[in-house]
Amino acid sequence: MSVLSSLMLVAIVTYLVNCALGLGVTFRLVDTSAIHWIHHALFFVVAASAAAAAIAAIVTGHRTGWWLAVVFIPYAVLPFVRAPSARHVQLALSAAPFYLISALFIWRT
Repeated sequence: MSVLSSLMLVAIVTYLVNCALGLGVTFRLVDTSAIHWIHHALFFVVAASAAAAAIAAIVTGHRTGWWLAVVFIPYAVLPFVRAPSARHVQLALSAAPFYLISALFIWRT
């Protein structure tokens, strides 16, 4: 597995874990009131891993970097949308197609 594939895998896994945690809190399946900061800290890891994967792809001339860079549009707005709310969930999940497209480009080449 290449470094770029590994970075993409980390970006996708952290995104999925953060989505699962967020949905769990939204639907009251998980109580993070004692560690409320965990979702925010994990969001930082998600953004950092996506940035690392996107930058690595762009620097190496792989087109997937530009597809992955699109996730930063909803990520820039997300902190300003109240959580838990349907808009917060929809905005967070709007990044999923770009992770999928990026993964397909990486793993098909």
